Amino acid sequence: MNEIIGKEYPLKNIFSKEFDFVIPPYQRPYSWTIEHVGQLFDDLYDFMAHQDENETYFLGSIVLIKDKDQTYSEVIDGQQRLISLTILLAAITSQLNEGQAQSMAKYVNEPGDEAEYIKPKTRLTLRPKDRDYFEKYIQDFNFNKLNELNAQSLTDSQQNIKANAKLIQTKLNELFGGNKSKIFDFGKFIVNRCYLVAVSTS
Repeated sequence: MNEIIGKEYPLKNIFSKEFDFVIPPYQRPYSWTIEHVGQLFDDLYDFMAHQDENETYFLGSIVLIKDKDQTYSEVIDGQQRLISLTILLAAITSQLNEGQAQSMAKYVNEPGDEAEYIKPKTRLTLRPKDRDYFEKYIQDFNFNKLNELNAQSLTDSQQNIKANAKLIQTKLNELFGGNKSKIFDFGKFIVNRCYLVAVSTS
């Protein structure tokens, strides 16, 4: 019987070289709407604003097919959460100055490390129908171009990605008013104090 491993990780370890997330083709399309993502954003912000800085926020669990000593992680359950969190981290990154952005961008994309034989790549690979779209606009931080797209030309999942990215940008502007330091603090809270449980088996 295959071993089942469950472990709690902060998002800085979820979106790291420890995992190479892939959404398999048989998974349903990304379906979270602005109601889901708006609630996620509000819950995160309210927790950061009102809880002690030592308190941590639990985001639920994800289920993976993953060999113990490998990074390749096929996402069986949790793709909605992983995609939404990637949109959130990318939106935060897009509003920071160069140094701060470089610090946050590594949670969206693996920058690569020649010494460790690690090639640059995205942290999360979507199913083939949405993969190029997500990489071009979210993982390459092209939010202005994304906002200009005609939603009628997009699939339902692509429309959800576009709408959720726009909502997050709006909320960041409303709450932080362009204050890059405060936006960066929110990003640091998300990657350091927000946790997911990853359940994996080969």
